[in-house]
Amino acid sequence: MYEQIVQRLCDHSHEVFIVGGAVRDMFLGLDPTDIDLATSARPEEIAACFPELDARQVGKNFGVVFIHGIEVATYRSDTYFGGGRNDCEVSLVNSIEEDLGRRDFTINAMALCPINGEVIDPYNGQHDLQERIVRFVGNPIDRIKEDPSRMIRAAYMAAKINGFIHPDTIKAIREYADRLELVPAELQRKIIMKALATDRPSLFFKYLQFMGLLERIFPHLAACHGYPGGQHHYETVFQHCMYVGDHLSVKYPLLRLAGYLHDVGKPATDKDGHFLGHEDVGARLAEEMLTKLRFSFHETTYICNLIRTHMRHVHYPTARARRRLLATLHENHVSFKDWLRLRLADRAGNLAKEDGTFVELLQTVRTYKELDKTPLSPDRIALNGREIMDLLSLNPGTQVGKLKRALFEHILEHGEELNHKGYLMMVLPYVKEELHNSLRSGHLYLRPVGS
Repeated sequence: MYEQIVQRLCDHSHEVFIVGGAVRDMFLGLDPTDIDLATSARPEEIAACFPELDARQVGKNFGVVFIHGIEVATYRSDTYFGGGRNDCEVSLVNSIEEDLGRRDFTINAMALCPINGEVIDPYNGQHDLQERIVRFVGNPIDRIKEDPSRMIRAAYMAAKINGFIHPDTIKAIREYADRLELVPAELQRKIIMKALATDRPSLFFKYLQFMGLLERIFPHLAACHGYPGGQHHYETVFQHCMYVGDHLSVKYPLLRLAGYLHDVGKPATDKDGHFLGHEDVGARLAEEMLTKLRFSFHETTYICNLIRTHMRHVHYPTARARRRLLATLHENHVSFKDWLRLRLADRAGNLAKEDGTFVELLQTVRTYKELDKTPLSPDRIALNGREIMDLLSLNPGTQVGKLKRALFEHILEHGEELNHKGYLMMVLPYVKEELHNSLRSGHLYLRPVGS
C-alpha cells in the first residue's frame, strides 16, 4: 500500500521519503515491520491527494495523517518544554534534513527516497550502522531531556543491532539516569518486551547495568551483578542469569524474562555459598519488580511460578516422583514444556557443568510422556464428588474434597493405572478410615489395597 501512497504524493509534486526504523532495518537486510513516510506536503494537502481513501488527520499540531494505517507525516521539528516525551510542541518545517534532526539516534535519522533510492543521511547513520554504533543525534543531553525513555531505548537498540553504545551517549545517560523516574512504567515494560524479541537480550540488560539504569528498573537483578554464584558455579549470579536467558528461544519472550530473573533471590538467601529457598524468595522479588513495571497479573504469575519451581529435579529415577513433579507443576499453572525449557537453559548456563546430550534429553522426555494418563489434580480422578457422597452417604462439605485429594495422592503414589472408577470405589472405604490418621505434611500415604 505504501507504494501507492508514495506515487500519489509524487504525482502531486510533493517530496516523500521512507524514514526512521524502516530505513535502518532495510540497511540491516531485514523486512521492516512498519513503514513511516515523511513528506513536504502539509496535512490538508496529504488528505486532498486521497479523497477516495480513509485519510484520517491525527491533529493539526502533529502534522500526521494516517492512510490505511500508514503514518504519513509532514516534515516537522519538536520543541520540548517539560520533562516528558509528550511535553512538546510540533512545528512544521520545509526540509527533510530539519525533520531528521529531531530523531533519537543517528541510525534512525536516515531517509530513503522510494523512487530513486537517494539516501539522506546528515548524521552519518550509515557509518554508525555499519560499525554497529548507537549514538544520539546531536547533543546527547538534549536528547535525554527531550525524552528520558531514550536512555532505555539506547540499550534496546544496542541489542537489536548487536552493537555498541557510543561513549558520549553512555556518559550522558549515566549523568541523567535519575530522569528515568519520568518514564511511565508502561513504556518501560514496552521497551523491555521489544528487547526480549532480539537475538541476544543479555546485551540490553548488560548495558542497563553499565549505565546505571538496571538498579532503577530491575533492582534485584542489579544486586546479582558481581555476586559469586556459589560452589556449583564458575560464573557470577548475574552472568548465569544472562546465559540462561540467552539460551531460551526468542519465540517465548516471557519465558526468556523468567530465565533472566530466575536466580534474583540468591543474594538475599546466601549462607556460605548455599542459597536455600532462593527460588521462593526470587519469585516474591520478581513479583515486586514486575508489578511495578505494570506487567499483567497473568504475565507476572506465569514468570513467578516458573521461578518458584525451577529448582525441581528433571531426572527422577521413579515414576512416582515424576508423577508428583507433574502434579506440582500443574498446581503452579506451569506447563511441563516451558518448565523443561527453563531447566535445560539453567543447566546450559552453568559453566561448571557439561550440557546433557540430546539422547539423554530424549530419554528424559520419553519417561514423562509415559505418564500422559496421570491425573494432575483431584478434579481429574475418575470418581467425582457427587459419587463419593452417594457411596459414603455424606453431605456436601470439606470432607468430600479431602477424600478426593486422598484418592488423588493414592494414584500419584501407586500409579496412573489405578485411576478408574471401579478401583477407586473399592478403595474409598480404606481412604475414609485412614483420613483422620494418615495425613503427613499435607500428603496422604495409604497402604496398598489388600496389604
